[in-house]
This record gives sequence, C-alpha cells and structure tokens, in this order.
Amino acid sequence: MQTDPAFSTITGVDPKTANLRNQLIVWCKHLALEASKAREMGRSSVLLDTFFLEALSSATLTTPVQPVALAKLIYKAAYVKQLADFLTNNEGVDYQEAYEGQIRDAVQQLVVDDSAVDELLPQGEACSNETRLASMGADAYGLHETLMAALIGVACNARLSVQYSREALSARDKIAVGLKQRIRDDVKKQPQEKRKQIKEEWTKELNAYVEHTTQWRAEERKLLDGLVDALVFLATVVDVDALCDYALTLGELNVLALETLRWGVEAIYDQTTPTSVLASDLKKRKCVLFCGDDFEALQSLLKSAEYHDADVWTCGDALAAHAFASFRKKSAYLVGHFSGSWRNQRQEFARFPGAIVMANAPVEEPDGSYEDYIFSTEPTQWSVVRVVPRKANGEYDWTAVFHAANDSPGFMRTVQPSQRVPVGFGGDLELEMLVGKMVDAYRDNALKEVAVIGGQDYPESACDYFERLFDALTPDTKAMTFGDAQFRFLRKPCDDTSLGLPKIFNVGREYDAFATFIFAKGIIEALARKAETAPIAFFVSLWGERSLAVALAFCSQGYRRVFVGPVRPSLWTDTIVAALETRVGLRVTSEPNADLDAPAL
Repeated sequence: MQTDPAFSTITGVDPKTANLRNQLIVWCKHLALEASKAREMGRSSVLLDTFFLEALSSATLTTPVQPVALAKLIYKAAYVKQLADFLTNNEGVDYQEAYEGQIRDAVQQLVVDDSAVDELLPQGEACSNETRLASMGADAYGLHETLMAALIGVACNARLSVQYSREALSARDKIAVGLKQRIRDDVKKQPQEKRKQIKEEWTKELNAYVEHTTQWRAEERKLLDGLVDALVFLATVVDVDALCDYALTLGELNVLALETLRWGVEAIYDQTTPTSVLASDLKKRKCVLFCGDDFEALQSLLKSAEYHDADVWTCGDALAAHAFASFRKKSAYLVGHFSGSWRNQRQEFARFPGAIVMANAPVEEPDGSYEDYIFSTEPTQWSVVRVVPRKANGEYDWTAVFHAANDSPGFMRTVQPSQRVPVGFGGDLELEMLVGKMVDAYRDNALKEVAVIGGQDYPESACDYFERLFDALTPDTKAMTFGDAQFRFLRKPCDDTSLGLPKIFNVGREYDAFATFIFAKGIIEALARKAETAPIAFFVSLWGERSLAVALAFCSQGYRRVFVGPVRPSLWTDTIVAALETRVGLRVTSEPNADLDAPAL
C-alpha cells in the first residue's frame, strides 16, 4: 500500500516537504490537547486560534507551501506551546495580554533558512508516513489521512471566513451603534401618536441585526472549537469505525465553515447577481490574467489596473468575481474570462499576450514562452515564478506585474464578442426563484432531478468523467455547478430547457458552495421530502482537501447520492471504500450513466 498522504499522488510532494508537513500536523495535535484543556478552564487566545488556522491551511497539498515556510510554522509552534502552557497554568492569568505580546514579538524575530530546515528533518522520522502506517494498519491509516485532509479543507474555509468576519463584524458593531442613535433622533421627529409604534418597529429591526451579529460570533467560536476538537480526536482515536463515523462530524463542521464564510463574503462584496461574461480574447489592450480564488488580491490588482490602464481577465475560479457588483460595477478594467480551469495553464498561458498572476491557485512549472511573465502572490516551488511583493503597509505592489504587461504585445484587435458565459446564480433571490421553478417543474413531471457538480478540477486532461457526466444529463435534468470542475463542460453548447432557464447554474467558487446547500434544502422543504429521497445527486471532483470537505458536508446533511472521483485516492482500501459508502453515504464514481441512475443508499 502507498503511504503518501491523500491527494499527494496527484500533486506530488517531495520528501522534505512531507517530513515538515507531518511534523507541523503533530504539533497541531499536541497544541489542540492543550487548547482543549484551557477551554475547559474558561480560557482562550486569539493567537492560538490563529495559529491553528494558519498551520492547518498551510498543510494543504493542492498549493504546496515551501519547506522554509513550513519550518517557520514549526518553530512558531514551539513559542505557541509556551502560550498554551501559560493558559493552562492557574497563576499569572491576569498577564495574558502582555505574555501574548511577548510571543508575537519573538515570532516576528524568527529567521528561518535552509540550514534551519535541515536541522528539523531528523525529528520527522518518528512521525513519518511509513512509521504511522506500520503502527496503525492500512485501514486506520488511510482513514486517518482522509480525515486530516478533510480537516485541512475545513481549515482553509475557516481561515478565509475569520479573515472576512474580522472586518465585517467590526463594521456591523459600528452600524448597530449608529442605528440606535438614529432611532432615538428620528423617533422624535415623528407625530406623537405614532412614536411608540415606530420605535417598536425600528427597535425590532435593530434587535434582529444585533442578534445576527451575536449569532455570527457564536458560530465562529463554535467553528474554531470544532477544529480543536477534531485535532484532539485525530490525536487520540485509531478505531476504524470511529474514524469513519467522524467523517460526518467533519462534514457538519464544514457546513458551518461555509455558512460563516458566505456571511463574510456577502458583507464584504454583497450578494451575487446573474450576469453574462465575455469569454473571448477580443478586446485590444494591454492585459493581465488573474488565476485563483483570492478576491482580496483581485480587488487590489483592479485598483492598480486603473492607474496602469491595463485590462484584467480572469481564469479558473476567478470567474465568480464577475457576479459581484463590487467588482463588475466598480472597475471597468475587469473585462472578461480567458481560458477555463487552471489545469490547462501550460497550453493557455502560452497564448495569453500579457502578464499572469496566480493567487491561491496551483502553479505548474512554466515553460519558456511565459516564464518571464508569470507571478504568484505566494512563494512557489518554481524559482522562475516571481512573487508579488508587499509594501510597508501590507498592500500588494503590482508594479512589476504591469511592467511585464506593458512589455507584452497585448491583444491586437477588437472584434464583436462571440461567446459569453453565465455566472452569478448563488444569491438568495436567485436561489429562491430557482427552487420555486424547479419544484413546480418536478411536480409537473417536467424535471427529473438536479445534478450538483463541483470541486477543484483534476489536472489530467485524460480524466474526462465530468465531460461525459454532463453529456449524459437528459433534457429534464439541470446542472448546478461550483468550483472550476465546471470548466470541463461550461462552454459546451446547450439549449435552454423547457423551463425557460439555462441548463447550467453557476453559483461560484468552491468557497461559495454553501449556495448549493441553500438550494438543496429549499427543494426538500418545498417537496416535504427527506434528504435521502431528494431529486438531487452530488458529484464532486476529488482533487484537493476542500473538495473532500464539501463532499462530506453533503453527506452530513443526509444526502445519499454523493459521488467523488474520477480517481480513487491511493490510500482508500476496499475496506475504506465500503465503510465510507455504507456508514457515510460517500461513493466513488464509476460510469456517468450508472451513477446518474444509482438509487439512494
């Protein structure tokens, strides 16, 4: 049996990175035991919470972190351990803020280089994949690695959720104070006989707003505590049945992460609205291609594009940005979508006549045709890929990117657009409308089912399962998509169905997957069905930890037609596959027609 972590047979992980990654995960488990003990004593620390988010999301294999960065997190863990010990000590609690400040100062002064990396490597032998496989057995080891991968996926969602919520919740607190003062002032302007009624109505609205803010903070706390609980579980449990059952717990935790993330996205960027995006390279101008799902970086790039007078095209998951008014209406330089999934980057980047920016997207080794024009917002394993630097205030410095764009030919002519791609069906109003129309159609026998297709696209072009799945959809079946797996079929010609609606509804990135939960819940509630009998099937491209986490999230809600593929992870023994199917409701894909016709488990 192979010992590589889940998904690493696809991305490829060098031994040094695997060694450090294992050490970092072990540190997380040890610290979680301490954090759990501190929580029982009524103590917590933002610094400790932040470390778990940073460390777990840095252990992802879809966008590998450089060994030096992993080593720095390991050295940081040793300092955070001191803080955890402090929190579980009955003495000196009053000095927590000062102590945390000392820890932050010590971490900032850390200098980690290649020699420091080499010093850590011998420590990783005790927690190597081979050692753990020998001690746990193939089934327990495979399930453990699978759950850790799912937890990393949850942490990636949680980290972005917390990032957004810090800004959003602070703004909501200020708005609440302003509304309270406005009620006091404006009520006085109303006729005497109406003041009591008006005050009660406005106060009710204010209380609902404050209640949601309170709920948001409570859900975020629950999410952070859930990450710690999962680490404690994985540090202490090796029973195969218990591990398998815990997959549903992680699925529920990811539902929470995706929900709070949706709140944050809507608070920062507002809700999405349907729009049609130019998908042809037909506009004459100097240009930059943005690939990835980091909206913060895209927003910064667009602001700089106005100064440099260069167009920005999206690639991969960045397509979802066009659905937000905060992008579409505020920047005339966000012009269209070039290419499809990141998996085609070598072929399609070579024909893009401008600079290329990778932001939280996998980077394959560039070839000579564009290696001088590709940048990344984070360090990669390829030395030719330049990292976008940060200014003293923390903002990105895009100067070199736009210099590269100006040195490129740019698009040479403007002609009439020949192709457009619809996006933006994840907003509340659109989902409510879709649920209503599809429920009516289902009752009239005009709709058989909805196929929810999403996840991160598998890199091998030869794996054409999702193309064939889309081709197998009958005229009375709709497709709802998220993530860049949709680029396997998004541009395929397809007529509107008899419902007068497009065949494909794109709700956004993997980060936006909660829209599919809202939709599916609306369907089963309107039809008075249970989840396991819903006319919905879920198909998730299993490449990446976030994809696994969202598949488990579907299972945790009771849906019993959840398929993952097209490649079965190497660590999944026959026992694991059978257990996931019977106990969790997760199935490995076979053939599209057979999967579409498969009954609920």
